[in-house]
Amino acid sequence: MRDMAEQNRNQSFAGKTQQNEKTEETVQNEKRGRKDQREKRKRENPFWVIPIALGVGLDILCAVRLYDWSKSIGKSSVYLNFVADSMANVVMIVMESVLAIATAVLSQKGHKKLACLFGVITTIIILIILGLAGIKVWGSVNGDGESRTSTGMEESRKAFSPVEDQMVYQVQQYILEDDLFIENLEQYCSITDREISPEERPDIMAELILRYLKSKAVGTMEKVLPKDYETNVLFADVLYNSFSDLIDESRQPENGGIMDKICDYALKILMDAINYRIEADHSLYTAENRRLIGVYQIDTGDLYLRMEKIDSAADSYEDAAEWAVQSIYSAAVENDLKAMNDAWDVLNHAAVKMEQAEGSDDGDRVQKMKNIRDAYRIVINQWE
Repeated sequence: MRDMAEQNRNQSFAGKTQQNEKTEETVQNEKRGRKDQREKRKRENPFWVIPIALGVGLDILCAVRLYDWSKSIGKSSVYLNFVADSMANVVMIVMESVLAIATAVLSQKGHKKLACLFGVITTIIILIILGLAGIKVWGSVNGDGESRTSTGMEESRKAFSPVEDQMVYQVQQYILEDDLFIENLEQYCSITDREISPEERPDIMAELILRYLKSKAVGTMEKVLPKDYETNVLFADVLYNSFSDLIDESRQPENGGIMDKICDYALKILMDAINYRIEADHSLYTAENRRLIGVYQIDTGDLYLRMEKIDSAADSYEDAAEWAVQSIYSAAVENDLKAMNDAWDVLNHAAVKMEQAEGSDDGDRVQKMKNIRDAYRIVINQWE
């Protein structure tokens, strides 16, 4: 009996020992499996993460750029409204959510290629949404431009009524500095030169000018005169006083024999005075300086007439008109009605002088200056 009990104990101990050895082996195998799995994950190239990360970055970059662009053109509200509309679109939100969740689930379960595909689809959908937002902003900009053109022309037409039975629309933007006299009116209007009578022409010109000047008017601003401006204006004043003294001398009877020489010298001094004022204009635009350049140019024309140089006189009167127009523009920018009227007086004087120089009241150059003079009279009368 004792032998059998001892034998049973030995068998029980052997069984437990064998079971413990199996358990320890199982644990070791599981540890080795987990270690191998970790090492496999480390060795695995996470290629599927790269396109998703790039896609998210691209979407964010495009969204920010699109917002900055819409804000720079004053259309940020359109962009934000579109984003709000998109966020309110439940179907789109659900689709985006499903795609994002599917991408995460698939990546966890090891379906890397499908996860990458879903990530790419999500990126494309967001880009399409942003593209539609850009189209909406651009369409709004174009709509505003068309509205401003038609509304502005209609208001100006009501103010002036230049053509009784025709609608006048601007077909090209008028820029005053590029076309001071508006010689080819047809390029700015929907009607041809043949359809515009001489009486209607100043009215239509005024329509274009008034709208342009109103868009530039900002009101009176305090100016700091550059040193170059003040120096050039001072030299111009001194030279012009010398010119005036020489003209007075040339009219004295005792100087009749040397009148031509005095006039030549006076002309040189006057041209120097003009150049100094033009240099001042390069430093700072002012209505008064430009008006005085116009006055100096009229004096130049008068001097050329005394010297019987008709063509040169006509050129000087035309230059005077151009500077007078620029003076009106500078005065309009500061909403200075008195300066606008002062500059118009120079423009009117130049037109009268041109008629005298040409010896005709209907020559091309004479008519051109009379038209622009009459147009600016309408503009100034309508200025508020």
